[in-house]
Amino acid sequence: MFIRASSGEGRADFGGRKAAPRAEVEPFGFPKWALVDRRAAGKRFRAMHQSNRINSATLCHVIAGIVGSWILAPAILADQQQPMPGQPIKVTDQALRGKLSVEPVKVEMVEAELSEPGLIEADPTSVVHIYPPVTGHLVKIWVQLGDAVKEGQLLATLTAPDFLQAQDNFLKARSQLNLTEKQLRREQALWDAKIASTGDLETAKANNEQAKSDYDDALSILRSYGFDPDKDQFGQPFRLVSSVTGKVVDMTTGKGEYKTDPTQPLMTVADLSHVWLSANVQEKDLHFLSVGQDIGATLMAYPGEQLTGKVLYIGDMLDPDTRTTKVRLLLDNRDGRLKPGMFATVLIKDIPKEEITIPTNAVVQVGNSAFVFEQTDPTTYLPRLVQLGQQHGERVVITNGLTRDAKVVVKNAVLLGQ
Repeated sequence: MFIRASSGEGRADFGGRKAAPRAEVEPFGFPKWALVDRRAAGKRFRAMHQSNRINSATLCHVIAGIVGSWILAPAILADQQQPMPGQPIKVTDQALRGKLSVEPVKVEMVEAELSEPGLIEADPTSVVHIYPPVTGHLVKIWVQLGDAVKEGQLLATLTAPDFLQAQDNFLKARSQLNLTEKQLRREQALWDAKIASTGDLETAKANNEQAKSDYDDALSILRSYGFDPDKDQFGQPFRLVSSVTGKVVDMTTGKGEYKTDPTQPLMTVADLSHVWLSANVQEKDLHFLSVGQDIGATLMAYPGEQLTGKVLYIGDMLDPDTRTTKVRLLLDNRDGRLKPGMFATVLIKDIPKEEITIPTNAVVQVGNSAFVFEQTDPTTYLPRLVQLGQQHGERVVITNGLTRDAKVVVKNAVLLGQ
């Protein structure tokens, strides 16, 4: 800070000498004469600072534009320099050619594989709903949900008045039949001895025939309940047995209930040693299938594991809305891992035929288009627009765009696209 001396005279200091003239200063140490210059200097400083800010902002925009162009340049170039089919690329850089790897295409037998959604179902002929043929009090249930049962095994017992009445009717019919047979034999003996009349013999025969009819009716009713009069004991509660071998997959009743509705099943027993896999196959894919054909399938519950089954049935009718028909496969399920209701995928294979295949690494995907680079000579590469087929492992089928004698870049092909 520059200070100008005032025009006032000097004054004596403590030593009797005159002190130097005192500068006239304002508060904060600024002299009065410098106020105008200081304010002007402040304006100039603010103007200069604002100008510097503008220049700095401009410089920042320029730097950002340069850096942004460096960052965005590869993406822009990638869009602008997409491979053009039929336009050869000349590579004279030895280092770049050293990074490329070229292989001839392969012509091999390939099985096209189609996938269709499917569902595991129980064989309806192996699922039995157990209905009680009588009404009555449920005394005891001998099995639980999930138990394995065999054909003829006891499932439940009921005290049923109708069943007891059927036993009583049978016993009466059997007794009446024995009686009429004795009477018939006696009347026959008397008639042979010319003691009894023919009318008495005919009456005995008619009574015997009626007794036989009543006995047969009572026996058929009793057997309809599953009762064998030669083996089972009379007077016992009704015994409900299983008609199939399988597992109890559903239970709709409990001990102590009084069953009045014979149309309601007590339980369901199913033989799940084999199951069906049902799939809706598109109309255009039906020519791949035939009854007895082995078909592969995968399950969502067991990823990576492939099952094999035989085509059991191909539907005779086509759904007009979905253009599909029902196809059923028979699958072995002795280990019980396949549960009805599981989602599956049916794998349908076409007849093997020759196809051109290349490694998947050779394909350069640009948007919705697929390109490969065919080597026409040691330094020239020709972009080819190709149509991809199914992928098999690390190779993919080329349905159009390459010839059988073509050589393609299989490593670092994307470098040619840049």
